[in-house]
Amino acid sequence: MALKKSGLLNLVIVSILAAVVSDVYSADKKFDLKLKLKKGQKLGLKMVTSQKMAQTMMGQEQKMNQMTAMEMSFEVLEVDENQNMSIKTTYLNIHIRMEGPMGVMEYDSTKPPQPGADNPMSAMYKAMVGQSFVMKLTPKGRILDIEGMDEMIAQMIKQMSVDEAVKQQIKEMMNNFINEDKMMETSGNMVAALPPKPVGIGDSWTSKISVAIGFPMEIDTTNTLTDHKNGTVTIDTTARIDTGDDAKPTEMGPMKMTMKMKGTQKGTIRIDAATGWLVHSKTDVNFTGQFQTEPNEQMPQPMTIPISIEGVTTVEPMAVK
Repeated sequence: MALKKSGLLNLVIVSILAAVVSDVYSADKKFDLKLKLKKGQKLGLKMVTSQKMAQTMMGQEQKMNQMTAMEMSFEVLEVDENQNMSIKTTYLNIHIRMEGPMGVMEYDSTKPPQPGADNPMSAMYKAMVGQSFVMKLTPKGRILDIEGMDEMIAQMIKQMSVDEAVKQQIKEMMNNFINEDKMMETSGNMVAALPPKPVGIGDSWTSKISVAIGFPMEIDTTNTLTDHKNGTVTIDTTARIDTGDDAKPTEMGPMKMTMKMKGTQKGTIRIDAATGWLVHSKTDVNFTGQFQTEPNEQMPQPMTIPISIEGVTTVEPMAVK
């Protein structure tokens, strides 16, 4: 019996020592994190964004809630001699729900059309389902190029069973929200930005990008590798987001608007250390700022509209055929 107890104690001690050695090894180890996908691979991700918005117009506060869920597939078409990957990205399902002073607008591609789903926004999302574009990624997760956007938008417009006036509205929305910058921003949320050189636990690296999603924004991010466990590394991210003081007006129909926004973004990303593919991410965003409208025939007086936005985005892998 004493022998058995001694053997059990030795096993426990060995297990503890192994865990300690493993932790020390991970703490000292440098990880050369790269996206290593193979031709023919097909992967899926689901991104869900929930936002709460508040704006004040003519002294009245208006609150809006919005949820957007997108399921997308990523098929590796080619891997070149520099290990850059051409990936066909396809919208599989889209669910969006908006609640505000004008009521509820909802579109869910997995369900029959809901009441009120004959609006331009729903028509646009309906036409997106099944559409694809091709993005070229470096092993470090940087997007080199996006192809097929013009063809995708043309196909979307062609599919819409709405009159020409509504089509024109939708086309204007697409120019602002379904453009190359928007695709880069969406794809960037789904593909982790990897460090330019090998990093160890506690090491940080920075990235700075400019995107135009309706309005131009600069995103200045600091990433820190915080953990390695069971083949998965954890990266904490902190970002400052700013439209800048010299933002130019954006045209939305007859209206010209300038947006000035500042905010922060904090998140945690877990990726597979072997392949660089996303395992999980969660990002919290907080903005404050204002819209400024220029005078026009419908609104001869300029308006300043304070606005605040807070939201959370999660991304998870999903099975695809």
